[in-house]
Amino acid sequence: MKVVFVNSGLDSADKPFDRYIDLTLRDMDVDYRFFDFAAHIKFFDDVFNHAKEAYDIDYSSNHLYKYSVAPLLQLVSEFEPDLVLTTQGCFLPPMTVRSIQKTGAVVVLWVLDDSGVAETLKHAHVYDYVFTFESNLVEIYLDCGCKNVSYLPQAAFPGVFKKQPVSHFEYDVCAIGSGEGGPAEIIDAIAGFLVDSDVRTRIIGERWDALKSAHMLNKSISNRAIYAADRARYYSNAKINLNLQGNRDLTLRVNGQEYNIVRSSPDHKTFEIAASGGFQLIESASPNLERYFEVGKEVDIFTSPVELADKIAHYVEHSDEREEMALLARERCLKEHTYVNRLEFILEHALHQDNGVLIQDAISSVNNDQAYLYEKNRFNSRRDDEILARSVPADAKRVLEIGCGEGLLGDILRSKGVKEIFGVEENEVVANKAIDRLDKVIIGNTEEVELPFRSNFFDCIIYRGVLENLQEPWRALVKQGNLLTANGRIIACIPNTLYLPVIKDFLKGCWRYSGNGTLDGTHPKSFTLREIVYMFKLAGFEIEAVEGITNGCVDSDEASAFMKSIKPLNVAAASLTAEIQYSHYMMVAKKVRVDDRGGVGLCLVKS
Repeated sequence: MKVVFVNSGLDSADKPFDRYIDLTLRDMDVDYRFFDFAAHIKFFDDVFNHAKEAYDIDYSSNHLYKYSVAPLLQLVSEFEPDLVLTTQGCFLPPMTVRSIQKTGAVVVLWVLDDSGVAETLKHAHVYDYVFTFESNLVEIYLDCGCKNVSYLPQAAFPGVFKKQPVSHFEYDVCAIGSGEGGPAEIIDAIAGFLVDSDVRTRIIGERWDALKSAHMLNKSISNRAIYAADRARYYSNAKINLNLQGNRDLTLRVNGQEYNIVRSSPDHKTFEIAASGGFQLIESASPNLERYFEVGKEVDIFTSPVELADKIAHYVEHSDEREEMALLARERCLKEHTYVNRLEFILEHALHQDNGVLIQDAISSVNNDQAYLYEKNRFNSRRDDEILARSVPADAKRVLEIGCGEGLLGDILRSKGVKEIFGVEENEVVANKAIDRLDKVIIGNTEEVELPFRSNFFDCIIYRGVLENLQEPWRALVKQGNLLTANGRIIACIPNTLYLPVIKDFLKGCWRYSGNGTLDGTHPKSFTLREIVYMFKLAGFEIEAVEGITNGCVDSDEASAFMKSIKPLNVAAASLTAEIQYSHYMMVAKKVRVDDRGGVGLCLVKS
């Protein structure tokens, strides 16, 4: 795999994102080239300024970019990359992006902060894929003409942010970042407590001169920018790091349309503090926080200055508690939230790469020996309950069936030794029939209803024809997956859009929805095996077993013959010979982590 990274030159002391990406790609298993676009811009700018002064020749910005991108196009032409990545969409001219695309490379934009985002939105539509650090910007990018947009937050770079005990960086409370707006107000509100309690405090960053309590905390304030290496030392050695979110509102005006955005995603500090082994109290202003860290177990939050003061007093005294939380947060961050994780996600998603053995393991387990043959149009029969039931772990005592229907599966599960069976069903008439069979039935849409169960409650969760009916099935897996025990399993039956009859109809120009089957018109989502595996992976699960289910319409000979007929096109993976035979897949998945912490690494929003 060949990758080119084009830097933006906008790195700052506290946000050297381009540098982190460059260093990470150098260590990854890719054939990699770095193009210093910023250096070329500076070089030609200096040349043109000299020419203007010496020869009174004026050059426009168009000339500057034209000369600067020429070496990039030459690199792309000679190196022939599979993917070109950049972090500033307003720097590469649209014509340059299109020229790169004509070589066959996929051009990807990963926006890592909101500097120049209004300009970026004007040009982002030319990129093949856009990844944005803010989930609430996904819809805006789509409105601006982007076709493939995903939410991908910032991360930690372990080469800088690591555990490093240094005595003169030790403080009880440390707050790093801009003091503008909300952070200054919070510090002002707790200044009296900090002084009266003799809490050793360190406040570093720009714009803290606006503090009304500056006279009280004067010796604790360093009103300056701070480089990443020093930030890491403070994070690592402070007893409590205050992660103050600041102004979360962002107003954009793009193509005459005004957008008011409330930031909902954790910032880079959240991951960097965790990677440094620091404990953090986070201002509760990030609805997406619990996707990445479990509140109360890995990090803690506060919602008011009074609560913040109380928690500072608590955690200063309870070192064992905060150190355990910091340790768990660090372990999770290094496993799930580094630049390696993020870049692997980009490469997998943009290039549809089958990373590691994840897909291959799933595909290899789907074969004729394991396929379950059932009569056509009998997928909701008693026999199909047996398919689901036999995948339930033998030691499962408590099971949740989402889409339980009349609860008929419950009889089989009880015969297997399951003690408690709970159901969720949207159809009230059908759900009322299940009430007598199951221990409890919750009536409602599984994406909307709040399930009254604690974490680690179920040994197994079953999705019967449900995930393809949800608007955001990955979110359901994340949310309901937290109800599973550490060794719990998810079992799901999902239609296969790559089913041969569907493909043949498609090649004839038909894509006909019906009332049932693979192209059921009520399904808002369609899946292939790869997309199913990716969905579970992004939700924090790995596939343990896959079983193909066929209704007898396609056999292996027909599948092989079809694959031979399209072989000259060189467009299909060999594994499709197995995949196109099955109308459905039965998936068994387990949590990636073996402990009892819930959560998710990444969540694809929309593409």
